[in-house]
Amino acid sequence: ATCSTRASDSDERFFPDPTLSGSGGEDEASADRGALVPDPSTVFDVVADAASGEARLVPAAGASEKALGGMAGLQVSELPEEAEVTIRLFRFFEDRKDEARIWEKELRNVNSGSLMWVPVHMQPKMHSVSGAKYGKWFTVHHIRVYAKQFKSGYFMCEEGCCPLAKAFGATPGMKKLVTGQSLSTGYFWFVSPDKKGSGPSHKDVTDEGNLQKHGWRHLRREGPFDGDAFLAAWRKQGSPTEEKHVQKVLHSMLQ
Repeated sequence: ATCSTRASDSDERFFPDPTLSGSGGEDEASADRGALVPDPSTVFDVVADAASGEARLVPAAGASEKALGGMAGLQVSELPEEAEVTIRLFRFFEDRKDEARIWEKELRNVNSGSLMWVPVHMQPKMHSVSGAKYGKWFTVHHIRVYAKQFKSGYFMCEEGCCPLAKAFGATPGMKKLVTGQSLSTGYFWFVSPDKKGSGPSHKDVTDEGNLQKHGWRHLRREGPFDGDAFLAAWRKQGSPTEEKHVQKVLHSMLQ
């Protein structure tokens, strides 16, 4: 495919580094923050903190909160920059056959979204008027990232091409809907490049080298899953926007 930086409609934008820093005294708090780092084997969903809108990590459905010492979640801004965390991302596409393409298999040079992106993308009059703007099939990916990557800029990709992104990056939490209304919580978009500019792609995005070079490492993929099936199950539960209820709907599909 020909590499292009074009993005459609209002999604054509560059997000500069969002402010995710703590309230100060970072050096003094470094020891305390180190104690908050979870086991990288625990898989988290990225959600928006209700008060600040910053990225927060909550155990994905079925994960034990014992890894967090009983806490319900962790603020990304409270983690050491080099802390490695494993997160769950959701990637939509139109043609089911595209699941065989390398960028869909390994999340190379594409955009994906957080937990709340799934209902927001599928439901009409949320992200788009008709819903499912980027397709009705989706896959679930687990990747490992450095905590500092949530500060990195976000770029739109197209067909496995993203020449402007140099490392894994994220948007700030987004709440605004196409109707002008706002969500009570927010969602995030992510970018996962496997190269810098026009340079060569990293050969194996599952290795430690990709984590060091581009800030992320691919671990696994599940799916594809039918977005319409998710939407039906979500509506049957009353179209909840609380993260734990969205997790439950997804959990029933992923078993």
